[in-house]
Amino acid sequence: MPKDEDKTGKPKRRRKVMVNLSNCRYRVVEQAVESMNWVVSRDDNAEWDLYWTDTSVSEERVMKLKRHQKINHFAGMSGLCKKTNMARTFRKMAAHMPEAFSFI
Repeated sequence: MPKDEDKTGKPKRRRKVMVNLSNCRYRVVEQAVESMNWVVSRDDNAEWDLYWTDTSVSEERVMKLKRHQKINHFAGMSGLCKKTNMARTFRKMAAHMPEAFSFI
């Protein structure tokens, strides 16, 4: 029996993807979600599938994610996204793996 069929052979009804935009201020993100016929939520307590945020994410939030939930950032990403932090990280990595970081 294929995954997308129930026991009777009928196609399974797929639930619409719910996107939590409670921490997103950009209208274009909401428009993109709506254009895909997904559901917009601004309720942190709702059963969402995707959490879209404009800011960094705490480790605590990442640790609380359920298996099916996705998030558009990851904890500690500012270590790579900010130029000064990325340069510092690359220097540390180059000390351990100089051949991989010869471009520095």
